Amino acid sequence: MVQALDCVAVVTNHELMDAGLLAQVHAQGRARCATVNELLRADAERLRALGIDGLITDAVDRFAPAA
Repeated sequence: MVQALDCVAVVTNHELMDAGLLAQVHAQGRARCATVNELLRADAERLRALGIDGLITDAVDRFAPAA
């Protein structure tokens, strides 16, 4: 579907993202997780360790940008 829609990124709920899904998405484009306002620091670190391309949140005061 990503190819059919000519997507450049896929955005999922942070709870759905794991290494397997991230590998599939990265084969087609960039991966981001959305609505992580309730996200714990450990969850954000897990996603960063997986190699997520970005987090979409309104809680910008809780997370420092990735270096």
